[in-house]
Amino acid sequence: MMKNRKKNGYTLVEVMVVVVIIALLVSVIVVSINRARLRTRDTIIISQVEQIQVLAETLYNPDTKYKELADMRGSVYEIADDHSTIRDIRQKIRDMGSFFRLFFPEDGEDAGFGEYCAYARLATDENKVFCVDSLGNERKAVLDNINCQAMARPANCEDMQ
Repeated sequence: MMKNRKKNGYTLVEVMVVVVIIALLVSVIVVSINRARLRTRDTIIISQVEQIQVLAETLYNPDTKYKELADMRGSVYEIADDHSTIRDIRQKIRDMGSFFRLFFPEDGEDAGFGEYCAYARLATDENKVFCVDSLGNERKAVLDNINCQAMARPANCEDMQ
């Protein structure tokens, strides 16, 4: 006589179905985490660029306009050695995998430094930047349309669409 034995355990198909379901859940979670990480980087980049706007308005003087901010920046692409505030902001933006520019369209010997434009590339979309300017504008713009480096261009985020 044969006794009925009760099987203990799972079949190979059952185990593979569970593994596939877990793998799908993990992949969805990883994608969500990566998107959240990029949005966090964007938030940090935007915050740092906004710090330039706060710094600029703090340093603004009706007589010299934004000259002190321009002196802190140094040359067009470099930060003056003795000004760590802008250097720290630039470094934090670089740590997020982006670039930062602080531009004065009036750079030169007869500069009035009445306008500035500061911008950094966003992490979520390499074709977009976040910009602030001396007119109080804040906007996300398409990188290809930004010409903040061009000396003939006013430093106005409104022109960037």
